[in-house]
Amino acid sequence: CHNHRDGANTAVWKLNNDNDGRGVAIGHFGTSYIKFRLISIIGGNNNNIGNDAYSAVHEEILDEVFQNVDNVHFMLGSCSFASANDKPMALKHAKIVLSQVGSPGYYMDVANNPYVFGIHVNSDTYSLPALKALQFHLDATGESTKKQPVRVVY
Repeated sequence: CHNHRDGANTAVWKLNNDNDGRGVAIGHFGTSYIKFRLISIIGGNNNNIGNDAYSAVHEEILDEVFQNVDNVHFMLGSCSFASANDKPMALKHAKIVLSQVGSPGYYMDVANNPYVFGIHVNSDTYSLPALKALQFHLDATGESTKKQPVRVVY
C-alpha cells in the first residue's frame, strides 16, 4: 500500500543512517551496530485483478520469500485489506508479523498463531479521544459544531 511502504522505506533509511551511518546501536554499551534490509514486493493491484487473485499471489510471494531468503526473521504487516494474507505464512514459516493495522478481531486467534504481533491503535476507536476533546472544547466555548473546521490529511 502506498503510504505504508513509504513509511517503511523512510524508517529503514533513518535507522540505517543513525550513528554516522553505522546503523542502530545495540548491546549494553551500545558499541555494536545493526542495519536493516527492507524487501518490498508488490503482488499486483487488487483493483485490477480482484481480491481472490490478489490474496493467492500475496500468499504465494510470501511463501517464496520465506523459503528463499534465509535470514528473514520478521515482516511488517500489509495494509488493512491484505493483512489477513500475512497470517497463514507467518504460522507456516514461524516468522513474526509486526502488524500495523486492524481491529481487535485481527488478533483474536493468537492462541493458534503466536507469530502475529502488533502495536497499533485500535482502528475501531482511534478517533474517539480527538472527537471527545473537540466536543469538550465546543461545549466549554459554547460554539456550534457547525463552526468547527474539519480537515483530512492524506
